[in-house]
Amino acid sequence: DYKVTGVQTCALPICFSSLIVLPLLNLSGDPAQDHIADTMTEELINTLTAIRSLRTVSSTTALTYKGSKKSLPQIAGERDVGAVVEGSVRLSADQVQIEVRLYDARTEKPLWTGTYPGSLRDVLKLENEAARSIADEIRVKLTPAEKRQLASSRPVDSAAWLEYSHGRMFWNRRTPEGIAQAIKYFQASIAKDPGYARAQSGLADAWALLGSAGADASPPRDVMPKAKEAALKAVQLDPSLAEGHTSLGYVLLSYDWDLDGARQQFDQATTLNPGYATAHHWYAHYWLAMAQPQKALDEIGKAQLLDPQSLVIN
Repeated sequence: DYKVTGVQTCALPICFSSLIVLPLLNLSGDPAQDHIADTMTEELINTLTAIRSLRTVSSTTALTYKGSKKSLPQIAGERDVGAVVEGSVRLSADQVQIEVRLYDARTEKPLWTGTYPGSLRDVLKLENEAARSIADEIRVKLTPAEKRQLASSRPVDSAAWLEYSHGRMFWNRRTPEGIAQAIKYFQASIAKDPGYARAQSGLADAWALLGSAGADASPPRDVMPKAKEAALKAVQLDPSLAEGHTSLGYVLLSYDWDLDGARQQFDQATTLNPGYATAHHWYAHYWLAMAQPQKALDEIGKAQLLDPQSLVIN
């Protein structure tokens, strides 16, 4: 249900161990759909960050290159990566086509092109297929668990997916007003697709920040139980989702003071997706609570390396 064109393999056993995915272009002719292209960029990056042997520049940093006129070698030099992925998104009604192109960042030489058409409902499946093809082309070693993860993805209601992406955008503003808006989007996403674990994780993170030092907008006893309920639901719906374990770990640490439980959740999250910067960021909070500042520095250092443009992490 997809085609790969222009395949060119590399002579080395492992071609690249790091890459950046530049913002996918919106070829739909409707500027209002730019956000969808950005969201698909984030989804592709999030999928690639779960590959332990590959360092993928975070979406926060990658999206700063939207509209950039910098050359590929210049971008690669700034981010210390060997490969660059460019591409585009074309939407028509409920159909989508994603095209991605892989380049050697040093020479700007095109290595491979893949095209993935399908229903918007299957967008996560298409993103997984694109990520798997990129990993194959740059000869990244995938663990059995990573292969299973890339081979599986449940269909998601396209409207729920978009509501979730809006929610994360507002959540990242880290203001009481932004988080309140995020809660509305996450709740709308869950209403459209009750089985969408990532929306439950987003809702948990929003409630948790309202009740913690980050926003200090609501009494913890009013919102943290809601955060825990949503986090538990996210883990129940998809135990392989790093975001859900991260959400639960934060609540256990910040409200329940269940330090052993929090560590287990953060360990699980960073194992499932070592490229998820928020997991390392909040794991650093745990080590501070344990009075081990060096380990906290190690974790926040990992988060900063993964997401160097994040104001919150910096």
